[in-house]
Amino acid sequence: MFLKSRKVLIYGFSDSGKQAALLALSEGADVYVYDDGNIPELTEGVTLVTSEQAAPDADIVIISPGVPFDRPLLERARLAGKEVIGETEFAYRFCKSDIIAVTGTNGKTTTTMLINRILNMAGQSSYALGNIGIPLSAKVKELQPSQTVVLEVSSFQLESTVTFSPDISVILNLAPDHIDRHGSYPNYINAKCKIFENQVKRDKAVLNYDDADTQALAQRCPADVFYFSKSERVRGAYVKGGRICFEDKRASVICPVKDLSLTGGHNLDNALAAVAAAKLKGVDDDIISHALKTFELPDFRMQFIGSKCGKDFYNDSKGTNVAATLAAVRSVSGDSLLILGGSDKGENFDDLFANLPDSVKYVLVSGANADKIIESAARCKKFNVFKRDNLENCVTESLSFAVKNVIFSPSSASFDRFIDYKDRGRAFNRYFNGL
Repeated sequence: MFLKSRKVLIYGFSDSGKQAALLALSEGADVYVYDDGNIPELTEGVTLVTSEQAAPDADIVIISPGVPFDRPLLERARLAGKEVIGETEFAYRFCKSDIIAVTGTNGKTTTTMLINRILNMAGQSSYALGNIGIPLSAKVKELQPSQTVVLEVSSFQLESTVTFSPDISVILNLAPDHIDRHGSYPNYINAKCKIFENQVKRDKAVLNYDDADTQALAQRCPADVFYFSKSERVRGAYVKGGRICFEDKRASVICPVKDLSLTGGHNLDNALAAVAAAKLKGVDDDIISHALKTFELPDFRMQFIGSKCGKDFYNDSKGTNVAATLAAVRSVSGDSLLILGGSDKGENFDDLFANLPDSVKYVLVSGANADKIIESAARCKKFNVFKRDNLENCVTESLSFAVKNVIFSPSSASFDRFIDYKDRGRAFNRYFNGL
């Protein structure tokens, strides 16, 4: 991609925006930045633009994932004939390595980390990048053709791609999410489908056979499709007789399900997807088996943090939508208290209360969307739902309820009172430690 002396405008100066700016600078571009908020520190060599009217003057506009694709600045740029792309698309144009791209409503980070661990244990040089925390732009100039990028990609990142085409695409599941951003569930699905839009038959795609919306995408996918399933024998990874298997031209047994370090049906899905991706990269069964048995979950994903007063506490701050929360509460046994609430992103909480298992005896709610959640509970005739002023009060008062488990899975974004889900997760741990 030729950038020397071209004017590049970065819209949104988060970490991905900063890394995109550094990449553009390294290619000789004149780099400008615009942000809707305050920029505490500007990268050397970058010029701050304070007016949205600047977009038509740029040769190319690169947007951070948090910037909605329909902002007026971007519309003006498109009308002026300028190219508007996201950081992922921008970095991809410099990438020489193979890419395994992972998306889905839930489980992306866990699966990305697991695939990367398997590849590294097999002696393959790979890096977990993208939405997982390290932008592709930060590493892409160092990558070699012999290496592999395991790239977590969100719908926000995918909607602004143009030529992006991974060697292996993985879609874990689909459920309504980010409707406030995409406008509708079909639009959200269409954004996810951009993960395989530019693939060809020699490329590979891995889809969830057990998820109807995901399975249906096979009809739209131009790549060679493999599946993973907990219930059916498929071309790909599946469970048979309590064992994880993989089958293409021949079948092989990877390991017993009971030996997995991950627990819960949702994590079995993640493990199966990782098995399929690893087998498509030629990894031996024994190596995959060892990785599945020793892998540790990242923080704040249904993480057991300890017991107080006979209650087990779980931190699932990463549970930012209804589907994730339902998976969380179903992954443990015994009566539970659920803590919900945060900033709203268009979730339908009627779906949550209609599908909560009977094991959830009480729900405590705080955050900007607390009233919306309470209204949904009332419509579903759930009267064991109580509002509290803040998350700390929810944690403190959880001790007074007769339950085995206390599960913090907010089913909401974190931006009402916290920087991100990690900041919120750390706060929950502090409140727990203070009990």
